[in-house]
Amino acid sequence: LMDFVTDEIQMLFIKLNDTFSLALKLMSNVEAVAFTNFLFDYFLQNDIAMWEEMQMLYKQQNEEKYIYTKLKYKRCAVCNGTPVDFEHWQSAGSLGGYANDRGQGRYISLCRQHHTEKHDIGVEAFERKYDVRGIYLDCEQIKELKKIYKNHFKAFKEEI
Repeated sequence: LMDFVTDEIQMLFIKLNDTFSLALKLMSNVEAVAFTNFLFDYFLQNDIAMWEEMQMLYKQQNEEKYIYTKLKYKRCAVCNGTPVDFEHWQSAGSLGGYANDRGQGRYISLCRQHHTEKHDIGVEAFERKYDVRGIYLDCEQIKELKKIYKNHFKAFKEEI
């Protein structure tokens, strides 16, 4: 199975980039980062378990994309667990309540345990403890997440 998956990933990467190599001397840093990003997205999309070290490398390379990917695939940004809550980094009340949420705040996905802990210890302590923070979303991200989290962004209006 491992050989099959490796072969399939290599074939897909060849199709996407017209080249593929895991040899460090043949792969640039940019290519290695792109490959890591591709693997992370692929693993999350297909619910494949991954090493914690791989997740932390991805997070270090691009924290905002890491948090957005966790939101998109409904995984906890701290432990990768499910199910998750779509969490307003500050409180929904700071936006004027859920009915006024236009996507102007910061967001993160957290499992129930980490969601509760964030509220218990406060945003700053939670951020220091887990080295995660909510992200601001652009219009395209809001449109995509609105399809996934149907009860959020109630005041968001798409431009015509």
